[in-house]
Amino acid sequence: MASQHIRVATPSRDAILESLVENVRAFNARLPPGRDKIVFGAEQPAEFETVNGHFSAQMHAFFNALHDLEDMADKPSSDDLDLCRPDECLRPVICVSNQSEPYLDCLHRTFYTRCLTVQNPDSLPCLKRVTHTQLRILPDRDPTFHLINIRPVSLRIPLDLATYLPQLRELACPWL
Repeated sequence: MASQHIRVATPSRDAILESLVENVRAFNARLPPGRDKIVFGAEQPAEFETVNGHFSAQMHAFFNALHDLEDMADKPSSDDLDLCRPDECLRPVICVSNQSEPYLDCLHRTFYTRCLTVQNPDSLPCLKRVTHTQLRILPDRDPTFHLINIRPVSLRIPLDLATYLPQLRELACPWL
C-alpha cells in the first residue's frame, strides 16, 4: 500500500473502508512489501462542539474501517488474495487539517484554545496489524505551515488511540 489521502465529507465507515480497499488493490501489485502507510485527513467544520463531534466520528469511522480491512485480510477469498499480506502491518497517519479560512483581521478567531478529543474512545476496536502510527497537526499540502486556524489536539489523544493498538511499536507525534 502506498501513502494515500482519504477525505470524506461525512464520517462514514463504509466510505473509508471502500477507499482503503480500492487503494490497497491499486497499489499492491506495483509496490514491494513495506509500503503500507495509510494517511487519513480529518476535516473540520466551524464551531467547537460540532468540530469535536465531527473529529470523533471520523476517528471512530477510520478505526472501524481499518478493523474491517484487517478482518477482510484475515479471511482471504478468491477476489482478494493479496488484499493485505499476512506478514504486513498497517501504518496509519492521522492529519488534522485547517478548520476554516483564516480571519487575519481578527486573531482571537484564528488561534484556537479548546483542544480536540476523541469522544467515547472505549468503543474503538482493537487493531492488531497497526505497528507504527503518526499523529500530525500539519496540513496535508500546505508548505507554508503556520499554526493559524488549526485546532490544537489534546495530549490525551495519542494515549487514547494507542490503547487500542496492542502491537504498536512506534508512536510518532511530531507536534509534541
